[in-house]
Amino acid sequence: MVKQEITLWRDFHRYWIETKDVYFLRYEDLTSDPLTTLTGVFQYLLGVSTLEGTEIEHRISQLASDAKKP
Repeated sequence: MVKQEITLWRDFHRYWIETKDVYFLRYEDLTSDPLTTLTGVFQYLLGVSTLEGTEIEHRISQLASDAKKP
């Protein structure tokens, strides 16, 4: 029974990883490095290679600096 469940879990996740355009976002990355993580998320969502010079880049920088304040 357990082996069957493990196989189902593995096959389900393999399907999504290999056949879908998926972006993985971990909470740990968001809390430890919000600037890099949010930049990657928005690049993925917008389908661009850079956010340089955009309002989104400015807002992410503001949020990341606010997150560092005690």
